[in-house]
Amino acid sequence: MIKKLLREKMDNWSSCEMSELYKKIDSVEYVSFDIFDTLLKRDVPNPTDVFKIVERKTNEKNFYEKRKKAEVLARAKSDSKEITLDDIYACYGGNRTDILKRNEINTEIELSSINKEIQSIFYYALKHSKIILISDMYLSRNVIEQLLEKNGISGFKKLYISNEHGMTKADGSLFKYVCNDLQVKPNKIMHIGNSFKADYLKAKAGRIPSYKIATYNRRLQRNYTPKDGKFDSKVLDAFLNNHVDIGDTYSQFGYEVFGPLLYGFVKWIYTEAQKEGIKQVLFLARDGFVMKKLYDSLGYDKDIPSLYIEVSRRSLRVPRLAKNSEFEKVMSSLSVPNMTNIIQIFDSLGLDANNYRQQIEKNNIDFTLQIKRDNLVHDERVRKLYEEIHEALRRNATDEYNNLVSYLQQFDFSKKTAIVDIGWAGSMQKALTDTLNDIHIDNDIYGYYVGMTNKSKIILRGQEGKAKGYAFDCFNRQDEELESAYIGLIESMFLEQDGSVKRYIQTEDGIVAERYPYEYRMPDGELMLEAKMIARVQEGAFQFASDYNPSILSRILSNDFSMMYDHMHRVGNEPEMINIKQFGKMRFFNCGDEVYLANPQSFVHYIFHVKELKRDIYDCQWKIGFMKALFRIKLPYSKIFETLRRKANQ
Repeated sequence: MIKKLLREKMDNWSSCEMSELYKKIDSVEYVSFDIFDTLLKRDVPNPTDVFKIVERKTNEKNFYEKRKKAEVLARAKSDSKEITLDDIYACYGGNRTDILKRNEINTEIELSSINKEIQSIFYYALKHSKIILISDMYLSRNVIEQLLEKNGISGFKKLYISNEHGMTKADGSLFKYVCNDLQVKPNKIMHIGNSFKADYLKAKAGRIPSYKIATYNRRLQRNYTPKDGKFDSKVLDAFLNNHVDIGDTYSQFGYEVFGPLLYGFVKWIYTEAQKEGIKQVLFLARDGFVMKKLYDSLGYDKDIPSLYIEVSRRSLRVPRLAKNSEFEKVMSSLSVPNMTNIIQIFDSLGLDANNYRQQIEKNNIDFTLQIKRDNLVHDERVRKLYEEIHEALRRNATDEYNNLVSYLQQFDFSKKTAIVDIGWAGSMQKALTDTLNDIHIDNDIYGYYVGMTNKSKIILRGQEGKAKGYAFDCFNRQDEELESAYIGLIESMFLEQDGSVKRYIQTEDGIVAERYPYEYRMPDGELMLEAKMIARVQEGAFQFASDYNPSILSRILSNDFSMMYDHMHRVGNEPEMINIKQFGKMRFFNCGDEVYLANPQSFVHYIFHVKELKRDIYDCQWKIGFMKALFRIKLPYSKIFETLRRKANQ
């Protein structure tokens, strides 16, 4: 154990700062680079993990262990200081050695990527010195040249490989050979590598100035080490660490957190749709916009066509009031916050409260009065007001109903159709199917969602088998709800840069959706900071998908929710201060109310204003983030949240 920890410490030790290397390069004739773990990285945690990927590709039983043993045996048999890949497979045995060897070579190439920590140093050295590459490696020159070419490493003068010369860096003999071959003194060469012994000590022993870089540098914004210890999750983190660009904090968050979730979800949609025999995929506004964009960019639409349908709870709910406007039923199904006001109530009914000021004031209702949603049905003032506006409500609902019918008739719902949304309770699927049934439009609809809460069992009762959740699915399984502590955070990631759908109107081009003004757009048309932040998050997510989808890992790894959703859940449920700084002060608009995701006042302030603490934690849309921002220390915030939620529901 101690030996392992010491080895890891030495592996990740650097003999100098990266910035110092530029100055050193200017003073030498040759710059020598090690290749593996210096110029090139593998998209797996450990070099031998390549064998695990080969095992999955080829279905060769126990390949990982057998391949490692074959290398040990080949080295024991060899009289030379270095062996070749052919030597290893000669000791492997069996009748599939050619296939396995070819697969290992291809996998090495596929899993290779340029080391972004050293990339700029290499390009600087190209302009100011002569470059040579030196590697202790069993792979052939042809394979190593393919690896270098794939990753854009060119312009070097010479490539020295241990197995060609029977010499190694590890015993210093290859360094001596290089100096003799180039006919230069050792002090005219500087060597850069990651191995403490082979690249640092042995080069120095040969009087070559050497500089050790860390084998592993964490480039990710925070530690996502998988708690389950699963190999697939570790490989994903290795890929992210190798490929993410450091710079813009929001695009980086998109790459390493939102990217895996979005990619995993969209790939799951396509896979499930294929199994179900789905003929078209309809992405629902607004959350479906970014999903459809990725779905199409991955080419899935060429197999199962996709469409974007502009619907919202409001645009589907209000038209239904034309035929069902009984006070009790309407009040019990309003889509408003738990504590609401008359403006939100009227908007949910499809009316503008400002046009009914006289009736509202006559019934002694203040525009700013906060009313508990569950009490509306028992409030006589609200009942009398409702009776006075009922006819206007019915007329408006009828007009909206007719336009909604015309809009929906533009789609062919008789095909086996998937609708896609962020999800939770399934209310959009319920509203859409009920509306289609009411207007006698044949439909065969299946819902695909990021997650489905326990409430979906009530909302979608009778539609069993016609809805599924990706990250968690309380509708079909006994899953745990995962989103409740950070619902505003995850919903913000899917924002379309346009307002919610209000209703449908007739234009010269036919029936189109009318949108509310975009919450994150200023009166002069300029996007607010939050909209720009999310745009950069989504750009980062798309860059991840662009990098990951062509990788062999996207086909070999499981890509299931436990791996692809994990980073988002970790940020939401176990936030670190970098996450709080990124999104805590982001505004979230809930039925017109403007709140923050997680932006508490000071702890001292709340000591003297306890009611404000209760209000602020109720309003915030990232409960655990709020607590972390308030206390700023390590506490079991998830357990605290669950305790508070249980008490609130009692």
